[in-house]
Amino acid sequence: MRRLSDSPLFPRVVAALVAGAMAATTMAPAAQAQGAAPAEAAPAPAPPTPAQKAEAKKAYNAGKKAYGSEDFAAAAESFKKADDTIPSPHAKYWYAVSLDKSDPEDAKLDEKITAFDVYITDAGADQVGQDLFEGAAKRLDELKAKAPATVKLNSVPEGATVTVDGQAQQGATPLELTLAAGTHKIAVAAEGYLTKEIEVTLEGTQTLEQSVELEAEPPPPPPAEPEAAPPAPEPPPPPPEEPSKVPAYVTLGIAGAGAIVGTIFGVSALSKKSDFDDNPTNELADDVERNALISDMAFGVAITLGVTGVVLLTSKEETAAKMERLPRKARLQVAPYVGRKSGGAAARITF
Repeated sequence: MRRLSDSPLFPRVVAALVAGAMAATTMAPAAQAQGAAPAEAAPAPAPPTPAQKAEAKKAYNAGKKAYGSEDFAAAAESFKKADDTIPSPHAKYWYAVSLDKSDPEDAKLDEKITAFDVYITDAGADQVGQDLFEGAAKRLDELKAKAPATVKLNSVPEGATVTVDGQAQQGATPLELTLAAGTHKIAVAAEGYLTKEIEVTLEGTQTLEQSVELEAEPPPPPPAEPEAAPPAPEPPPPPPEEPSKVPAYVTLGIAGAGAIVGTIFGVSALSKKSDFDDNPTNELADDVERNALISDMAFGVAITLGVTGVVLLTSKEETAAKMERLPRKARLQVAPYVGRKSGGAAARITF
């Protein structure tokens, strides 16, 4: 570490402190000698007293010693005291440098920026040396880059909520945001308006005024008409009913009855025939003829209806279905008839 006392500039620094004090005492008389009007001239500062000179020199030497021992906090305090006692660009420079070294975490960032800025803007800043001046100016730029920036955000309408880089901010517009230097995305939202997002690039210590005008949300589209439901599929046809066998059974029943009647009258005819052979009379002859005729007719009806019943039982479903479609009240009536010279069977269907 290079000590401040080892610098070739150190004797010049001490001399500058003394010369500054002496120049202050001679400035006013010199101005009057050149004919400057006392009423128009700025009031000359009071010359430093010997006690002030001694105090400034003592503080400056204490700062130099503390800086050489790397006690930068004490050095900064001493150099600040020296500059407050007798202002000097050298004391300003070493105060800024000592303060910077005493705060590596930049906890006093604002104070450090102010200290370097006070030195850079001092009229005698170049007296310290060009290389030191350029180094201080570069360090000031570095510190300013670390400093936060301020965004004064307004919106139309007011009362909008704000998010910065996705993080919600407390409060509503108008709002003042303190942001780190760099690029940020700021989103502004309000009920009934479209959210608007802007991007800002900030430099340290910068103050930016930004206004955002929100656009009203468009009205919602009318509800879509519901699509017509497709027609329901037609129900499948009912399964075909099993054809009824009742007509066949009825027909066969009548055929059976005819066979029984035919048998009864056939037997009676044979009995009457036997009686007629033993005792031929007209009455017996008529009984034989009548019974035989009835028997023949009964058997004829039995055969006819029996065939019909068998056909109904063994026919295809289509034929049975046609028979089933006949009215339920339809009836088939078969009866024999006998005349004096003829006979037969009569069939009748009633509805």
